[in-house]
Amino acid sequence: MATRVGRGAAASCFTSSTLAPCCLVMMVVMMMMVQLQPTSSSRIVVHTNKEGPAGGLLTGTIASLDLPEGLITEQISYYLTTSQQDGGDTIYRLAFCDGVQPEAIPINTAVTVVYDKIVDGVVHSCTPPKESSPAEEGRRRALLGERITAPLEPRILVYIATMCGFKEPAAASNPAEIMDIFFGKGDMKGRVLADYYKTCSYGQVTLLPKNVKVVGPVEIPCSGNLVTSFTMKTGSNFSSNSCSNDNLLKWQFWLDIWADANWRTLGISPDDYHHQVILLPKTFTAKSKDCNGFAGSATAGRYYIDKTAVNNWGRGFVWWSGDNLNKIETLFHEIGHNYRMAHASIPGGCDLVDQCDHTCAMGAVGGQGIRCLNAAHNWQIGWGRPFLELDDVSLPYGKPSAPIRIPKQLSSTNSSVVVTGAGMPDNQRLFLSVRMNVYPYDLPYGPSYDNTPFLLMHTYRGTDSQPYAQTIRVGDLGVGGPPGKLR
Repeated sequence: MATRVGRGAAASCFTSSTLAPCCLVMMVVMMMMVQLQPTSSSRIVVHTNKEGPAGGLLTGTIASLDLPEGLITEQISYYLTTSQQDGGDTIYRLAFCDGVQPEAIPINTAVTVVYDKIVDGVVHSCTPPKESSPAEEGRRRALLGERITAPLEPRILVYIATMCGFKEPAAASNPAEIMDIFFGKGDMKGRVLADYYKTCSYGQVTLLPKNVKVVGPVEIPCSGNLVTSFTMKTGSNFSSNSCSNDNLLKWQFWLDIWADANWRTLGISPDDYHHQVILLPKTFTAKSKDCNGFAGSATAGRYYIDKTAVNNWGRGFVWWSGDNLNKIETLFHEIGHNYRMAHASIPGGCDLVDQCDHTCAMGAVGGQGIRCLNAAHNWQIGWGRPFLELDDVSLPYGKPSAPIRIPKQLSSTNSSVVVTGAGMPDNQRLFLSVRMNVYPYDLPYGPSYDNTPFLLMHTYRGTDSQPYAQTIRVGDLGVGGPPGKLR
């Protein structure tokens, strides 16, 4: 989803100098206060071979992306790919009624969509899509959190783009500048993307130079028509001067065509990469129509699930504003969306809508501008796991339990506590973890809080078939000092 450019809100937390045991009684109290926050309505895109006023059914696989829309809302678009009998695919944009919530829309899963009408290539529906295979759904649900679902050696293709008609130059003059951020001197503070992944994944994810290809600068034309094996029902025409009319996707498709046409020179096949990134010129998203100044955007999950000899995962799309070239957390955040991680927020949101958790890279505020994932997102993609699981049996109502000691999150892959049941909504989990500033990559708190541990509490309701759900930070307590408060 889109990362916004906004003012960082420093966290206000109580501090302490020592790590004290965390009592289960406190955890039960925290659980009683947990609430999930509602999310805004959204839109979706699907594939079909039928158009007209009458309703019907469509089947396919959904992907999505979003952009900021003003200061307090976001525009979400979804895309579903369906193979037709003639061998080609058809892409529609789908507009959902306000009552269909984003968490009810399965991503990267075969679904059936009930629609009311199709107008100008836009499918209108007031019904949440239904998963096509309940038996397969049950198998997949059991896998969430039990294994690493993201690539262990990510393959990243970066296009340094210029935009026809936009006078600003490319954000980087040559591929070596990008490779230096990934593997060399790093950003302005010396932070290297490869080391960032190594740190936050506990050494389980390795970004290698041989798996990263940077191409360009290459100019995206002022306008054109895509000639592809699939059909976009909203039209194949595109332009470089706005983010509307599905242009974001169409730029990616045009670059696929361009790369194929220049295969002998480039020696690349886009399908071989897990993440396809367009690096946009500086100020482009701030000055261009309907881009609304985004720092980054991405498809929620993979857009393509096709596999090759070197890519058995699929491919997601990312759009990276050149204004954030030296903020590697922006790219880390957007690639996180490709892994089906939604934003990290707090109850009630903030001025950045739902990117409000300063303790997670899937948030966008506070701290020192860089941090690892919170415990819930760590569990979602399998990088980190709980060392203790508690439920109604191990937490009987009204009976005190012995204290437990939670290690610092980066000290071990198994470093959190997860609580289920206890009257919480279906599928909801409460994660408890302990975080401290760990330089240079996990800095959720300002420098004045160095050496201070914090007990964090996050909720998450995702399932394997519908993992794209926000994590909500419901507690943030300095440990061992004055009494804290829920955040």
